[in-house]
Amino acid sequence: MSINPKNPQSEIIAKAVKLLQQGGVVVHPTETCYGFAVDVFNQEALQDLYVAKGRDFKKPVSMMVRNLDEAKKYAEFNEVALRLAERFWPGPVTLVLPKKVARKEDQNFDEHVRQPLAEKTLPTFFNEGQVNVGVRCPDSEISQMLIAGFGGPLTTTSANLAGEPEAYTVADFLKQYKGALQESEKIALVLDGGELGLSESGVSVSESGAGVLKNPPSTIIGFENGHAVILREGAKISEVKEFLKN
Repeated sequence: MSINPKNPQSEIIAKAVKLLQQGGVVVHPTETCYGFAVDVFNQEALQDLYVAKGRDFKKPVSMMVRNLDEAKKYAEFNEVALRLAERFWPGPVTLVLPKKVARKEDQNFDEHVRQPLAEKTLPTFFNEGQVNVGVRCPDSEISQMLIAGFGGPLTTTSANLAGEPEAYTVADFLKQYKGALQESEKIALVLDGGELGLSESGVSVSESGAGVLKNPPSTIIGFENGHAVILREGAKISEVKEFLKN
């Protein structure tokens, strides 16, 4: 389904949100590549995401939030993490932080009677066994509208089969899933926002300069003893490194 990335049609966002609320897997454009979104509070939806991506269930996925205040409900921020979020959010920088998790006996997740998301901490089945969670506030109108319409955090992970390159067009995405029937049947909706990583003139752009045709995925930053550790170099990496010097 085609969607305007600069002025997303509200009726298309509403359809995507409804599918997310029903536990569907939605493919959507971000400011980097195409991504998979599902409800982080829906265990079956998370399982479908892993099947759709062909991903090892032991590997964690990140989540996207609307703003820093929302992120603080689900993750513990140290001083450096707060500074990074205030400087680079919204944007393609993922922070790996200790997650706030409700005790199992407090998790009254009824699939038929959804509690207000604002009152929840993260369920234990989201990245089970992991003490940290990757959090990102996207600089993408479509992503922001999906989060706002849904009313809480969604997963953010590249929409591609495990081991395959990130998809920057829906054609790239569909090419990977040709013949992958088990994986493709888990996908409820694909939002086509055109080719990503293009300037307004239609020329491919990237902060790395000539010879690199696509925007890199987000830079991922973890923390050890309160100090930032770059886990993956990606978008905004030069600015991040310069910022961390100070």
